[in-house]
Amino acid sequence: MPSTRMGTAALVRDAFTKARDYRARWAEHRRKAAESGTASKAGTASKARKGKEAASPEPPDRDLKMEALVPALDGTMPVFVRAHRSDDILTAVRLADEFGLKLILSHGTEAWKVAATLAARNIPVVVGPISTQPEAIETLGATYENAARLHRAGVRIAIQVGEVTNARMLPYEAGLAVAHGLPWEEAIRALTLNAAEILGVADRIGSLQPGRDADLLVTEGDPLQPLARLRHLMIAGRPVPLTSRQTRLYEAWWPGPAGAGAPADGGTAGRTPAP
Repeated sequence: MPSTRMGTAALVRDAFTKARDYRARWAEHRRKAAESGTASKAGTASKARKGKEAASPEPPDRDLKMEALVPALDGTMPVFVRAHRSDDILTAVRLADEFGLKLILSHGTEAWKVAATLAARNIPVVVGPISTQPEAIETLGATYENAARLHRAGVRIAIQVGEVTNARMLPYEAGLAVAHGLPWEEAIRALTLNAAEILGVADRIGSLQPGRDADLLVTEGDPLQPLARLRHLMIAGRPVPLTSRQTRLYEAWWPGPAGAGAPADGGTAGRTPAP
């Protein structure tokens, strides 16, 4: 495998070049097969065939790896590119221009440096984590204002946490972006409708409209603040209970606000956790 940026870009270019050639071979095969079938049905087969149907051309060898890339070349499947540095982002833009790819940038730590280019090409950025630190060569240009700068430049953004295991931190990443210049409404949009539009599923989710999946939450306090309390949750139109073994244990040990009902000395004497 390549160990340089140029090598990685060459590997991607080589894969899409082969996929483009593969698509062309199959398109040519389907064209010849269609012509052969049309000629046979129209009864125009030559006398040399002695009335026999024209033989269909042999199809190219199947290559499932190439077939997986064809939808990207056709523009029916977006291509996510994970890049932090601005030079890597521009390399991805050049590759997208060369092959006609529908590019979606992921992370984009230094996307704010090339925001005008991304906006001009209508390339969205799934930015984040907002809390990314300038702690490595890849992220030296990290700034909490990344999302706000991209928004001001006209780039459509969504916000991510980077790992599925930390999805619970998503509201707070958005809140950090708000604290550094992103309008609150745009932060909410970056978690909902923008994300759905970028992924091409805005006809089902992302907005409160008739016919959409009813995924709703009600919080006590600003949902982008860590102290907000989730009070009601609905997924696909069905209420979801907010109780669990963890909540039962909490209520058994510390019922009421500020631990009301706990032992006066702050200990656990006499307390029995819920099953």
